[in-house]
Amino acid sequence: GGLIAVDKGEIIGKVELPIAGIISGEPYKIVSENLEKFEKVIKEKLGCKVHPAPIFQLSVVPLPNIPFFGLTDKGLFSVRDFGFVDIFV
Repeated sequence: GGLIAVDKGEIIGKVELPIAGIISGEPYKIVSENLEKFEKVIKEKLGCKVHPAPIFQLSVVPLPNIPFFGLTDKGLFSVRDFGFVDIFV
């Protein structure tokens, strides 16, 4: 697991997080440096304009417990109703 940035089929940046796809076994300083490099690549080469901390902001989107809705592999989940939301009216 981890993060990867691809441009025209070429890997231009990555952060390896092999433990459950969210944790690294490397010292925090190395992980921090890798994240900084990764964010620089996605801003400069891919044009990411999300500020601050684009990776953090994207990583909380799929969490089905923060604060009201979460996007899961099963669909949109409502924390308040503790169930999936029908996205078609």
